[in-house]
Order: sequence, then structure tokens, then C-alpha cells
Amino acid sequence: MSQDLTELFGPAGPLARSLPGYAPRDEQLAMAEHVAAALEGRETLIVEAGTGTGKTFAYLVPALVSGRRIIVSTGTRALQDQLYHRDLPAISGALGRPVRVALLKGRANYLCRHRLEIAEQQAYARGLRREVATALPKVRAWSHVTKRGDIAELPGLGEADPVWPWVTSTRENCLGSECPVFDECFVLAARREAQAADIVVVNHYLLMADLVLKEEGFGDLLPGADAIVIDEAHQLPDIAAQFLGYSVSTRQLSAIVKDVQGELLLAHQMGGGVDAALTGLDAQVAAVIGATAGVDSRIDHAQWPEKLIEALTGLAARAGELADVLAPIAGEGQGAFARLRERLEESSVRLHALTAEEVDGGVRWAETSARSVSCHYAPVDVATQLAALLEAQSCAWVLTSATLAVGEDFSHYKRRSGLARARAIRFESPFDFANQALLYLPKGLGDPGAPGHTRAVVRAALPVAVADGAAQRVEHFQRHGCRRGTAAAGLRRQADPPVVVRPHRQVAHGHMPEEKTAIAARLEPDDLQGQGRVRIGIQQQFHPAGLPTVDAEIGAARTPGCAGWVA
Repeated sequence: MSQDLTELFGPAGPLARSLPGYAPRDEQLAMAEHVAAALEGRETLIVEAGTGTGKTFAYLVPALVSGRRIIVSTGTRALQDQLYHRDLPAISGALGRPVRVALLKGRANYLCRHRLEIAEQQAYARGLRREVATALPKVRAWSHVTKRGDIAELPGLGEADPVWPWVTSTRENCLGSECPVFDECFVLAARREAQAADIVVVNHYLLMADLVLKEEGFGDLLPGADAIVIDEAHQLPDIAAQFLGYSVSTRQLSAIVKDVQGELLLAHQMGGGVDAALTGLDAQVAAVIGATAGVDSRIDHAQWPEKLIEALTGLAARAGELADVLAPIAGEGQGAFARLRERLEESSVRLHALTAEEVDGGVRWAETSARSVSCHYAPVDVATQLAALLEAQSCAWVLTSATLAVGEDFSHYKRRSGLARARAIRFESPFDFANQALLYLPKGLGDPGAPGHTRAVVRAALPVAVADGAAQRVEHFQRHGCRRGTAAAGLRRQADPPVVVRPHRQVAHGHMPEEKTAIAARLEPDDLQGQGRVRIGIQQQFHPAGLPTVDAEIGAARTPGCAGWVA
């Protein structure tokens, strides 16, 4: 395949002919050859590819050429969308190789018709907040026309809209084959499509769910896969720890209360003793939140106040009492109540474990806010378990990221992931960072979601721009948290000479809702006067190369004459 890849990635190859701006990179070709060898030999390969290597194409091209069934797992839903809607169609078209591709997300990304019906019953009984109740008619109208049930499809409602938890399911509240509308399940349809596809694009959480939980009732994704590619593989050990641990939150218990009330309304059942048990559990949830007043937002188990432990113990008892009250209804063959009883019993058991004096092989902590408390357990070392999960799959594994080695040493990552015997290779970035970029990481900016974050970023970044000559081109890249008007106005007011700001064009794909907030503030081309640039990057979390917007910003910043990169 080596010769084939050389031609495909070459200056006269199909990628160069079909993709505007494509340029051959030696590192990309070398990585593709190693990936192809791993696929052929069913190896486990670890690849660190520095930013600019083009690692996405380096694993997708050999995957398509191989003709094998491949699962690609990404770190975010935005990267999923990029692969599915942009990269895979572009490569498939360039190579002239039609391929069946499926995009599969977790349950919480798909409409659940059963839970929609429950939410409507609760809205009728005035048991929902106004913003949730008013959104339900939009969701109902959309439910009649959608074919995939992907909540990202519905215009006018963002993925963070408060209505979605009410009309989507999770592993905990999904009824599986017991659901009265199981045959109309969007999750089931998406899974069936994925099982018939040549390439399936998932995210790490869904992959781990399939590895660890086996997603009862929906069949496994993994059997039959010839290879699994893990992009942004540095995240894998931490995500594995989440799935190999457990947590209980007051939000989960409150959700169970709402689900019980909704199922009672739907079944036209009298509350009876259930009402008292529901009231008791609701009151104990409030007691747990009250017990954390004045404590830090994150506290280790050793620092839990006694009143919090007492409140959590009481919460375990109240959850058990409600489970007992539901037992007669669940015993009548009503699947929804049986599942609710299981959730309550599981929560009670976990709360007892979380409040025990000692626990082996793991750490416990709590996260608190004014409205919720979450208690967590995670194993300290997941290497043995993670390695066993990976080895149980008879397929090739390719784990890649820009940040896997320490220097040139992979031993730390291998130790964390349990992949001591895996072959590892590293490719340096082709960019000349020393001469083309300056990384500036200001301290004390606070939480990106805090009201004063944007102004703090402007105050920290502006001196860098001014020091390089304020009439230079200043670009502002924004994700998630910062408001366009505030940041732009801050740059205008404070720069001397003034900075001229205009909105960046919408670079996001129509199917990339997480990217639709991306903007850039920049000088008009006529005002540049051929001077260098300072790039101001504002990000809630670091996203390496792979996202179109990030690729574009990084690529522009690393051109000759760039004075700096401010992140």
C-alpha cells in the first residue's frame, strides 16, 4: 500500500487535484504509512502528530483505502460533525471511493418520543418551568417530520436549551425494549444504521459506554470492527476513569422524582403512599444542598463536613424508601416503574459507598453549587482495566493526538493506558514555532463563563497588541463564552491607534452547532498597511488542530510576520 499512499498524498495525486489549498506533507505521508501497516497487521499503534501534521487525513485515507470496517472516535461532538459532514465526504469524493458512513451520538442527542409524551403530561399538570413548557410544542411539531431525531437539527433551540433533558433519554432512564415506543426509537435506528456502515464516527464517551457498559438492549458497536481509531487519545484514560467509577448527584435524584411523577400522570395512577415518599426524597435533596453552604466548590472526601455525610446518608435512605414504595407497581409488569426502582436502588447503594469510611483503590470528592451537589468516585489507576477492555476487541487500534509523549518519551501515556507493548511513533509539527509564533498564557482570567471574563481577556491581551504597534492587525477568535459586542467594543475603546473591528464570516458548517458561535474581530484589509499581526485567542477549553475554525486560525497565526499568539 506504500506506493499507493505516496501517489494519493503526492502533489499530483487525487487529494491535491480535488481539495483546494492541499499541500503534501512528509510527516502526513509517513503517519499514513504507519497507520496502514497497523490496520494490515491488526496492531496497536500510538501516534503523536504535532499540530499541522494533518493527522486526520493521515488516518482517514488509509482507513478508506483499506476497505475495512472502521470505527473513528473523537473527543467532541464538533469533531464528530467535522469528520462526518466535511472530511469523510471530501476524501471519499477525492479518492472516488464511495463509502457508507454513519454518525452515532449518545442517547442524550436524540429525541425520545416516550419522554416527550411524559413531559407534555407534566406541562399540562403545570409541573414544568415556563421556558420548558413553551418549547414543547416546537419539539412536538419537529418530531413529526424528523427522520433522525438528532436534536442538533431543530432550529431555534440550542443544544443547551433546558427542554432537552426532558425529551431525551440517558442510560439511566432509557427503558430499552420495555419502552412503549421502542419500535420508533431514534437511538435504535441510529445504531442499526451504524452496524451496517463501513465507517462509524462516534465520540469517546459513546465508545467507552460500549466498552464498559455494553449498552444493554441496543447491541454492541464493536464486534465486527476491523479497526478502531482514537483521535485526541490523550483524553482516553480520564474518560475511562469516569466510566469505571461512579457518581450520584442531587440533580439525578430530582430527575427521578420528576420521572416518577410523569409516569404516574401518564399511567393515570393515584399517588397514594408514593406522594409521601416523593416529598421526603425531594426534601432530603434540599437538605444535601443546604449542607454544603459555605464550603468550597470542590472538596475531597476527607474534608466533607459531618452534616454533609449525614445528609447524604439520609438521601440514601429516602431513595431506598421510594424504591420500596414503587415495588408493588413495578411488580405489576410496568417496565417504566421497574426501571425507576432500579435507578433508586442503584443510587442508594452508591450513596452508601460514597459515605463509607474507607474505599479501596480510588478517590472520592464532591462538587457543589447553589443548586446541586455531585459526589464522585474514580479509580486511581485504570491501566489494567482499560488495557483489558482494548485487548478484548480482536481488531487494530490506532491512538493519536498532538500531545501523548513527554518530550520524546511515551512511557507515561503507556503506563496510564496500560498499553506497554504498543508500538509508538512521534512526528514533529512542520511549523516553525520559534520564529512564527509567540505563546502567551495570562494568569488570573477566571472562569470563561464568568461575567467579567471577556473584559479580563481584553485587559490581558491588549498590552501585547499595543507593544507590537496597535495599528497592526488584531484578530479575535472566540468560542463559547465571550460576547461579540463586548470584546469588540473593548478593543475599539482601548487601542491607540484604534482597532477597527468587523464580524468574521460564519466558518462553521451548518451541522456544527458548537461552532456557530465562533467569530473573529479584525481590521479591515485596507487598514492593514502590510504590518505584522497579533492574534488574540479566547477559548473555554483547548482544542487542537482538527476543527475547521481552529485550523484556520492557527494556520493564519503561523505565517511569516506574525508577531504573536495570545491564548
